Amino acid sequence: FLSIASHQLRTPVSILKGYLSMLREGSFGKLSEKQLAVISKAYRSNEGMLALINDFLNLSRAEKGTLEYSFLSTDIVEMVDEIVINLKTSAQAKNIEINWKKPEKPLYVEMDENKISQVVSNLIDNAIKYTPNEGGVSVRIAQEDIHNKKVRVYVKDNGIGIDPGEIDSIFESFQRGNRGKRENATGTGLGLYVAKMIVEGHNGRIWAESEGEEEGSTFIVELPLKLPKTKE
Repeated sequence: FLSIASHQLRTPVSILKGYLSMLREGSFGKLSEKQLAVISKAYRSNEGMLALINDFLNLSRAEKGTLEYSFLSTDIVEMVDEIVINLKTSAQAKNIEINWKKPEKPLYVEMDENKISQVVSNLIDNAIKYTPNEGGVSVRIAQEDIHNKKVRVYVKDNGIGIDPGEIDSIFESFQRGNRGKRENATGTGLGLYVAKMIVEGHNGRIWAESEGEEEGSTFIVELPLKLPKTKE
């Protein structure tokens, strides 16, 4: 039922996203600032619904053992750059600036770009959501260990933080931190669970670090880095 319902819901929500995007871009005529603000709110709400539907689809597929990946060599730097650009509107609505430290050189990973993009988008969106107005969110990518061929994506905020005793449980299905429940009553507790399944499906790791409530949080995604072949 979950799989069928999610498939049926995704089509109209995706169509609505397309029309809202065209309205924001002025495809049907220039909008006033007041109209654009309303359309932007509708767009953000629609994005939340689409993300929820995708979480349900991935959850149902994973539990049936049918979650599939299309692995291609992809520049993770360009992927994250596009995500940051797409989420700037959400950040600006709260007067939050995303501090994105874009590496000068590309970093390639064998990955399913759509699914890893979903993971990173979810982490940055959560950072914006749980950070107070005029707070800070930073995103960076680093090749931490050349020998082990790993690349890490860091998403850091100075928001509500996480109780150390809850850090491991937030990656379980339908589990959320107590402070997160108070700040965002509409969350399902599926986003991080699905993210963990996807990252582990790429032979990677995902974890969180926080000094406690009100101390901010850092989420890290670690993936195998594809290094260029060297001539013998």
